[in-house]
Amino acid sequence: MAEAKQAEVAIYVHEEHVTEVMLALPLSFDVQPFPYEDSPNGPKTNIMRYSGPWTDENDKAVRRLQRLQIIRRFSRDTGEKPRRPKK
Repeated sequence: MAEAKQAEVAIYVHEEHVTEVMLALPLSFDVQPFPYEDSPNGPKTNIMRYSGPWTDENDKAVRRLQRLQIIRRFSRDTGEKPRRPKK
């Protein structure tokens, strides 16, 4: 099993898909409205925030939900500095 890394995660999803994301990623998300990207007549966006252990399996579940266009946007910060390419 892959080792979990500490991460801060933000998932942007239409509110009708929140339950589906929580079933695929059974973690303790803080779910809040995120109206800044919404059109007046369109679906409402929520931001799902999570801070804690994050595994490769979680990444796979997110990629699958992105392919199915359930997750609109995803960001993850593990606190690691990106590696610079060698010159």
